[in-house]
Amino acid sequence: MVPGDAPLRLLLRRRAPELVSRRYLVGARASAEWLERVAANVETVDPAVMAARVREVLSVDARALLQRCAVPLLYLGAAGDALVPPRVLRELRRMRPDLECVTVDAPHLVLQLAPGASARAIEGFLRRAARRAGA
Repeated sequence: MVPGDAPLRLLLRRRAPELVSRRYLVGARASAEWLERVAANVETVDPAVMAARVREVLSVDARALLQRCAVPLLYLGAAGDALVPPRVLRELRRMRPDLECVTVDAPHLVLQLAPGASARAIEGFLRRAARRAGA
């Protein structure tokens, strides 16, 4: 346990209110079934583990690694993402002008809530990358 984690662990022990889940994870159009699925999955994670994950997400800085990465990159964005601000994509594009961005009409949980559109975006990206590489 890291000192100062207690408030975050306490917050993460409770099921997020529907308004919070809709705003930040599943979107306004998500069914009650999706809200329940997300809540049930989050509840399986120990609050201390979730607190550690949140701390890591907020503190990680992989910019140097990103700039050295020698493979094509895809940024799969969610049009309704309330967690990842637009400045993140601007910064990524500044560092990697070759970054390909595809935006899907979905909330933050884009892979879960728009799997077909996400798969098509990824498949298209892989095809284009293979053509550019001459494969």
